[in-house]
Amino acid sequence: MNENSNINEAITEAPVTGHYQHYFNIDIDQAMFHVMALFIAYIIALPIGIERSRIHSGLGLRTVSIVAMACCAFVLIALNTFTEQSAQAKFFYGILTGIGFIGGGALFKSADGVYGTASAASVWASSAIGVSVALAMVEIALVLSAATTLTLVACSRPNKDSDQQA
Repeated sequence: MNENSNINEAITEAPVTGHYQHYFNIDIDQAMFHVMALFIAYIIALPIGIERSRIHSGLGLRTVSIVAMACCAFVLIALNTFTEQSAQAKFFYGILTGIGFIGGGALFKSADGVYGTASAASVWASSAIGVSVALAMVEIALVLSAATTLTLVACSRPNKDSDQQA
């Protein structure tokens, strides 16, 4: 073999679960599973986003849906890239750290107190929805979405939500 063929092989092949596979050799069944998982994460997170949009909290459909789908995608990537559970666990830890950072961005402190805790918790819940769907635990995602939405709607303050200043 000459040097050019080795370079071409290195460029066109990527490691996937311990063996080499061409970049554009797509497994249709796996691709459909991934697309469906992302779509399901999006749909299940929608009620939380709708509720947050309803009260104009600054967190809404876009953020909640993107967080759920991105977390789902990261978990799918980890499961399909790393065969060792310790490597997958490190990937999941990174997801949780990133979500904590995003949730922290939803918090506001003023002289009257801290606001945005409900939105920060909603980001946390939407990330768990995405992770649950990716791990094929859709029942957890459904219950979490329903319970979170119910809590946000039923326990909101009549004139002031925990996300809104006085």
